[in-house]
Amino acid sequence: MAESVFKWIKDGGLMVAVNTAGNLNDEAWASFMAEFEAGDYTHYIGASLGVLEVTATQRKQAAAAIRRTKVTVAIITDDMLVRGVVTAVSWLGANAQSFPWKDIDRALDKLALGDRKDGVKQTLNRLRDEVLAEAQARKKRRRELLHRQ
Repeated sequence: MAESVFKWIKDGGLMVAVNTAGNLNDEAWASFMAEFEAGDYTHYIGASLGVLEVTATQRKQAAAAIRRTKVTVAIITDDMLVRGVVTAVSWLGANAQSFPWKDIDRALDKLALGDRKDGVKQTLNRLRDEVLAEAQARKKRRRELLHRQ
């Protein structure tokens, strides 16, 4: 499987992340976890455009970080496997819930964002467009490299 494109930003008390399907390398994971564990926000919304392949150790690290930071987490994905993992993480004591893309408004309501809701939707859409464009560019570069050989 290809490497995932994974981007995130922090805005006030909120961290927003979007990823494509694929593996997440150790460097990207470490960078993300450093930001996630910083504790300078209270709500996290992650949007997955497919299965983000993380190891069992990485899943445990994320669950522990959610519990430790007491961050409220909403994950948006249509992938049932990812939604199942989020449910399992919530059973471990994390305040996490997953939602399908069609229920994005419910996910944002869980975070009680009030008048920030529309701006957060715009941020999610912008990050989604960015990760999809980068994933497409990577795919194009791989094809070009293959054709040169």
